[in-house]
Amino acid sequence: MLQTNFEASYSSTAFEVVHIDTDNLSAAALHSHWNPDNPTFPVLVGCGSLYSQYGNGYIPYNVVLDTDGVVRYSAAGFSESALHSTIQQYLSLPNPFFELQDVAILSDGNGDGRPDPGETVSFRIQLSNSPIAQAASAVTVVFSTADGDVVEGLASASLGAVAPGQSVQSSPAFTFTVNADALPHWADFQFQVQATYAGGTWTQTLGHSQRIARPDLLLVDSDGTLDDNETFAQTALASMAIAYDMWTPAMDGNLPASEALAYQRIIWLGGSRNPDINAAERTALEAFMDRGGLLLLSSQYASSDPLNAAFLLLRFGANVTATAPGNQFLASTPAADPWFGNCMLVLTGSQGANNCVQPDNISVQPGANALATWTQGALATAATYKVGGGYNSVFCGFPIEALRYFSSYPTSQTLANFLGRVFTFHTANPTTPPTPVTDLVLYAGPGLSTLMWTPVPDGTSYRVYQSTNPFQFPETPVVETVAPFVQVTSPLTGQVFYQVRTVR
Repeated sequence: MLQTNFEASYSSTAFEVVHIDTDNLSAAALHSHWNPDNPTFPVLVGCGSLYSQYGNGYIPYNVVLDTDGVVRYSAAGFSESALHSTIQQYLSLPNPFFELQDVAILSDGNGDGRPDPGETVSFRIQLSNSPIAQAASAVTVVFSTADGDVVEGLASASLGAVAPGQSVQSSPAFTFTVNADALPHWADFQFQVQATYAGGTWTQTLGHSQRIARPDLLLVDSDGTLDDNETFAQTALASMAIAYDMWTPAMDGNLPASEALAYQRIIWLGGSRNPDINAAERTALEAFMDRGGLLLLSSQYASSDPLNAAFLLLRFGANVTATAPGNQFLASTPAADPWFGNCMLVLTGSQGANNCVQPDNISVQPGANALATWTQGALATAATYKVGGGYNSVFCGFPIEALRYFSSYPTSQTLANFLGRVFTFHTANPTTPPTPVTDLVLYAGPGLSTLMWTPVPDGTSYRVYQSTNPFQFPETPVVETVAPFVQVTSPLTGQVFYQVRTVR
């Protein structure tokens, strides 16, 4: 909290941020954690002995020195208001200093808020002037990028005057066009800021990374700030050169079906969230699997909600019979399994995630396969997988983030090794989503419309969706029917659009 708030509010020229490790992790583990974020601040290692002194007021201990080296604040504990007050009183910058607070997509080709290949996109930025900086006037911004798949359009905007601590938005909107052949990647944007102030002219360059196109993989960090073990998965995917998007329910809200359906593969990291997977998220994952794709569900707490039992049973062939708090961390895979055979899964260790708190004991249901079996306790199944026809699914009743190689078990798997096997399994079993409805016919009447379509051979039912936007439909259908026709209530005025999805 200290680091985040201060980085957002103050220039780094006024003070230095330092990360102090009190978990007594190894340098290698800290490197693995921080490396994906490319930190520019020092990381102090081996400070575990300080942790026991917390109750005695030794940490956190905060000291603020002014630019002349005079101590202006010195106190144990964390008082955010006192620290902010001291900094604003004694530390000041002789010039304006801007932070890039927000980049917001205003329009794009299909209205999904993502710059896709071939689209022309408009966006605006929001800048803030540091509360300890000088007032700025006539602030202008020029947008540029060296990315070969992005062509700048309208690239200049004005912000007017910006007082210390004030935030303003750019106008008019910036625009750019994405190359029609662009692949998913992150583009680097630069914003050259120029302003006048009492001391003359101030210039500053701010950077922003913008996702271009959408990868086919979504990584869900279900437990958010409860742990930071999603970095193990991020590092593993980076080592495999696999692009992905990130979704964190604590920040982004429940994963909606509209977002889930934009991807072909989903990895769900349940981590320490208890219970895991609520009703809205379950609905989104059900819609994703109805459409078809790969879902890797890593969740030791999904079974904490009894309403998830049918979902685990139907989609993964997994029936959680018991949980084993913290005493299971070794599992083996069937020797002859074509995708996961002859492996050991090691879930603990100094460089592991150390969050395997309530692993599941599972009974495998017909139609599914045992992926791994605990070598401890009741020797029950630890993970299952299923070829669902329209989807492929893997359920691990433990956090996969902790997977690592351990020399005592030569066949043990790193997380990257395990994910590679999951992706190979998915590739070897192409999913066959139900045949879509392509000949929808609408007979419109005042307040009532009739929809008709040709029956789909592999469909068991149909879900009908209604929207005023042809590119965005709600997650909840207006009706579900087994017949290839339906009557629905329609508005008396304005345009309305319908979509019918097949359910197998």
